Amino acid sequence: MNKEWLQTGYGLSCVENYLIGYISHNIVNWEKIFSGSYIGFRDILGWLIEKKENYATFSGLRRIQEFGKDIGMFIISMKTNISFEKLYEIVEKEAIIRVKPQFVIQTYSKQLWRSDHYLWIEKCCSGMWKYINDNPIDERVISKKELSEIYEKDILLVICNMNWTPYSLSNDEMIYRLQVYNPLMNIEQYTLLQLRDAIAILRVVYNRMRLYFYQSIKTSSWDKMIHSLDKIFTSVEYMRLRNNFDEDKLKEYIYAIQKIEEKTMTLILCNSGGGYRND
Repeated sequence: MNKEWLQTGYGLSCVENYLIGYISHNIVNWEKIFSGSYIGFRDILGWLIEKKENYATFSGLRRIQEFGKDIGMFIISMKTNISFEKLYEIVEKEAIIRVKPQFVIQTYSKQLWRSDHYLWIEKCCSGMWKYINDNPIDERVISKKELSEIYEKDILLVICNMNWTPYSLSNDEMIYRLQVYNPLMNIEQYTLLQLRDAIAILRVVYNRMRLYFYQSIKTSSWDKMIHSLDKIFTSVEYMRLRNNFDEDKLKEYIYAIQKIEEKTMTLILCNSGGGYRND
């Protein structure tokens, strides 16, 4: 894999970003990985409030690594507390490894959203290793000694199923979730941080649907909705940073999101043949 394979906006974690980049260049109809990725805005926000989670810890969507394994798109196995010496024996060519948080902070002057961070690594010649980082997107070659200094003892091994074929999947569940109406929650029930994170997660959901339905629904239709979500996200984040809780504005933003979801339902209902690519 190389860094150009990484596609931002589709993963909720670094591991998801690496897997999406990897399968997008190794499996035909890889977009089917997103078939279980729809969740509505109010469900996202309600989940964050009830579970006391945030963008980095959100568990309301099945992770790409779990879903892809279940549908047979790839084989993935987690090995924990593995010494660096054992890493050489276990990793034949490529893997995803956990690294020390200090490495990211010192190398990229960037704070992590969560305590665990992973890199994609590949063996090179003469004992060197290539690594790819997802945020910021970066690719470097380092020595065995340098790798040993940042390695944190957890390894994810991935093997793509090159013979994987798409299965017929009904959009009924997705349409049902879009149709379910939940009354707007009281504006005082959530924080600006929770609202911002909910919109950030919804943007990922819409980016995924854009790819999943690319054959039947015009890309421009998704682009307009995603652009609107981007603008709402920026406005809420600006409000949060200024600690300016404007109730009327927030109601306006939530109503705008509701209209986007209604438009989404109409698009999917009118293009019921979407989501299945027949190459």
